[in-house]
Amino acid sequence: MKTVSIIIPVYNTAEYIEECIQSVLEQTYKHIELIVIDDFSTDHSYEILRKLEQEHDQIKLFKFKNLQKNLYFTKNIYQIALDLHFKFISFFTCDLNSFV
Repeated sequence: MKTVSIIIPVYNTAEYIEECIQSVLEQTYKHIELIVIDDFSTDHSYEILRKLEQEHDQIKLFKFKNLQKNLYFTKNIYQIALDLHFKFISFFTCDLNSFV
C-alpha cells in the first residue's frame, strides 16, 4: 500500500492538537505518516507533540521558527515533499481559524 504523508503546521494549538492528531491516527487507512511542524509555539503544544511522537511511530516532529511569516512556507514544504519522493501529500490543520 502507498503511504500518505500528512503535513500539519502547528502554532499555539495546545487546546486542539491532541484531538487533531488522534483524528488522523484513527482513520481506517493506516499507511500514513504525520509530518508535524511546530512554529516555536509559546503554549505547551510542542510538549504535547513530543509525547505523541514518542507514542506513535507515524509521527515525525519538526520545529522551525517563523513559519507564519514565511510567505514561501507552502512552496518550501511542497518542495521538501517532492525531494523526499512523497507520492501522496495532504495538509491538515487542527485549528479551523488558520484558514481565515
